[in-house]
Amino acid sequence: VQVGALTTWAGVGSSEVTSIVNTTAGTLFSWGYGTSGENGRGDTTSISSPVQVGALTTWADFGMKRGSNKVGLVDA
Repeated sequence: VQVGALTTWAGVGSSEVTSIVNTTAGTLFSWGYGTSGENGRGDTTSISSPVQVGALTTWADFGMKRGSNKVGLVDA
């Protein structure tokens, strides 16, 4: 099943409640449960399909620790 309309996904990470992906263009997207800000968008909205996080196009990498719902982001 394809998630979203993009075909340039480069990497994916997920916790029990949130998914984060980056693209070959350096953009970052997230979706999932968000009542504690897990989606990295600065709000507490839960979202069911990928939404871009911020406006940067220089995300190089990210990491997620299973069970903690925390995301580490690396800007190139």
